[in-house]
Amino acid sequence: MMCSYTKFRKIFTTMVWITCRRILIVIVSSFLFINVSIAQYKLEGFSVSDSTQGWLYSNLDPLNTKVVDGSYVELGRKISNSHPFFLQGNWTTGDIYFKNKLYTEQKMILDLEKNILYLGVTNEKIVGVQPILINQSHISYFTIYNRTFKYISTSKISIPSGLYEIIYEGNQISMFANRIKSLHFYVKYSSYVESDKYYMMMHNKLYPYRRRGDLLRLYPEQKKNIKKFIRTNKLNTQKGNDSSLSKIIEYCNSL
Repeated sequence: MMCSYTKFRKIFTTMVWITCRRILIVIVSSFLFINVSIAQYKLEGFSVSDSTQGWLYSNLDPLNTKVVDGSYVELGRKISNSHPFFLQGNWTTGDIYFKNKLYTEQKMILDLEKNILYLGVTNEKIVGVQPILINQSHISYFTIYNRTFKYISTSKISIPSGLYEIIYEGNQISMFANRIKSLHFYVKYSSYVESDKYYMMMHNKLYPYRRRGDLLRLYPEQKKNIKKFIRTNKLNTQKGNDSSLSKIIEYCNSL
């Protein structure tokens, strides 16, 4: 009797394992077909015991086949006539260098309130553009509205890691802008207001740029030359004057 029970238990356990394995395969297959892409892909070489991440990237072109290493999200809503996005509140196309590979003409939108770049996917099962949140730290750089941003990792709490616009990038010194939008509440309405922060990078260290003196402190022996260059070319050293600041940083790289 005991022998029969043990045999029955082994058979039952085996059947449960086989059933669970088949269910898991169906779930993974459905996820690949419905949630990620409308195209069908062969599951050759796929093992339930292995990570799906490696299989996806070895068999699919992640961005151009609408398969992205990220998750579906909802975008923030526009408030009256303002929005939290870079320049325009609409989807646009741009290029992105992601996970050491260049992808061109990708749908994207940059959220300045959250400092996040979203990519967009479309197909006949989706109304409009579906935002996808990708791993921001895997972004080397991207261009949007002919402006270039890059991901910068920092170790300072006061200077957050994130996406920064390149004002000028040189061998000695570079300048970046952290574009920020925040929601301000007034008596009868609310609106998004942009307030940017500028930083200089020298020897892989970031230094806040608020005024001309912040730059001159990094070049104590070249103060006179830099001041003369600014005065001669009638350049504006205040934040927001990106064209002038770019020329000044370019000149500093020549010293």
